[in-house]
Amino acid sequence: MESTSLPSASAHHLCVLVHGLWGNPQHLDYLATSLRQRYSDDKLHILVAKSNSGNFTYDGIELGGERVTNEIEETLEELARSGREITKLSVIGYSLGGLVARYAIGLLYHKGWFEKLEPINFTTFATPHLGVRSPLLGLHNHIWNVVGARLLSTSGRQLFTIDRFRATNRPLLAILAD
Repeated sequence: MESTSLPSASAHHLCVLVHGLWGNPQHLDYLATSLRQRYSDDKLHILVAKSNSGNFTYDGIELGGERVTNEIEETLEELARSGREITKLSVIGYSLGGLVARYAIGLLYHKGWFEKLEPINFTTFATPHLGVRSPLLGLHNHIWNVVGARLLSTSGRQLFTIDRFRATNRPLLAILAD
């Protein structure tokens, strides 16, 4: 199955799949195939986000969320132009993709999309909603916290909660928890 299949003409529900750190759309092929086997084309459209593949996952939750939001909006607009109306939205995120999806949902909300779309499901798995920073003492944990946060660029700083989101002076994950 191709990861970014175009939706059918009659389905009204869009399900978006978002992969994690170092990921690519093919990492979600099994999930997309399983959903397709369970729900026919006339019940569910599947969009596997592809804009954050590979090294783009280092760009952080905010930029990744903006990219996924753009993909969702482009898909919705393309479907509307072809006479296909989407009325329901579900989003599934894996690992870092869960955080990216969470951010994207917030952007969709602020842009007014949920006045037109009914949110059905938001599901994440293996997603570090509280970050990955180790609170434990000791040299190994200190190395993990310092090196990990820096090796993974913006995403690492956000996952280890050492970033400061815009003018809030707080980590993005703390803002997302509000």
